[in-house]
Amino acid sequence: MIKDNSVVFKGDKDGISIILDESASFEHICDILRQKIKSSQKFFQGANLSIAFKGKELVEAQILELLDIIGDEAEIAVDFVDDLTGKLRVSESTLPPKPEVFMVPNTYFHNGNLRSGQTIVHSGTVVVMGDVSAGAEITATENVIVMGTLRGLVQAGSGGLLSAYISAVSLQPNQYLSVAGKKMHFTKEMLEINKEKKDPEYVFIADGQIHISSMSNFK
Repeated sequence: MIKDNSVVFKGDKDGISIILDESASFEHICDILRQKIKSSQKFFQGANLSIAFKGKELVEAQILELLDIIGDEAEIAVDFVDDLTGKLRVSESTLPPKPEVFMVPNTYFHNGNLRSGQTIVHSGTVVVMGDVSAGAEITATENVIVMGTLRGLVQAGSGGLLSAYISAVSLQPNQYLSVAGKKMHFTKEMLEINKEKKDPEYVFIADGQIHISSMSNFK
């Protein structure tokens, strides 16, 4: 393990706390984190972890960058992220009851709206606890579940997973939705109809074609 206390790992029964030196630059923290993850790959490989960032105050973009480093250097499924900003704070006590489909391993939760210009790229399933604005983008190797209105660009099953799907309370994409590389464009008529619908819908692949249906038909 690298002897630099800018980044310190502390494990407990709930997962791992990553203690960041307040006086260290973010660039230095990224470098040391990458080195320490590389030197401990066998320990982390294949693990499902809850991660808490402590010490240095971070903005959301910095937290996502640190998570990208962890994901790049080790095969880790992060199923809970806790930080000092409050923007990514998610726990079972603060979430509404969810169907079992939301509790799969390797799921990334974004707590709140995903605004224009924001991007999520994740190996697994992405759950957004809010709206996805026009100009926002999500790419996931598995499913994308939006607990609000979806207006941005979303790609599920990005690695070709045919069982992937995209679901939202209201599907109103301003470009298109993509599942396993197949695109669905929404006409003005479809968008107008969707504004009036009250039932959540999902987009999926069946018989080699992309389809849309009510979540009441979900199997």
